[in-house]
Amino acid sequence: EREEKERVEREEKERVEREEKERVEREEKERVEREEKERLEREEKERVEREEKERAEREQMREELEKEEARMRAHQEQLRIASETLALRNQQETARIRCVFEEQERAKQAEEKADAEMKKLAAEEEEKNAVEACRKQQESDAIKQLVEMGFNSPNLLTILRKHNGDVTAVIEELMQ
Repeated sequence: EREEKERVEREEKERVEREEKERVEREEKERVEREEKERLEREEKERVEREEKERAEREQMREELEKEEARMRAHQEQLRIASETLALRNQQETARIRCVFEEQERAKQAEEKADAEMKKLAAEEEEKNAVEACRKQQESDAIKQLVEMGFNSPNLLTILRKHNGDVTAVIEELMQ
């Protein structure tokens, strides 16, 4: 009976030990699984965070690149506008210079034309004066000739002009 009791106690003790051992193993297994699960969750969380961080960095880089491209486009537009403005100013300046040059050329031509006209008028006046002086000299000579011939009429000059300085025609008229 005692042996039986010892055997039962031993079996009971072994059972309890086995159950304890199974419980400890189960708890250890659960702890390991829990830790493994936590590790996997932590790694997954870290991976997700890393991917999120990388995505955020890529997004930030893309935004910065887009901003830089926008700045470059704006700068290129400013350069294009400045270039066009400069070209327009050059065209305006060229046109202004051309207008000034053309105006100076027209003024020079007008001055040359006026000088030529003045010279022509002066030449005509000189010729007219020379013709008049010659005519007066001829009239004076003709009157002297007529006076020397004995014709002394107050209308002598008028008659001479009437016959265009022809002394013979004047003599004939005076003789009548």
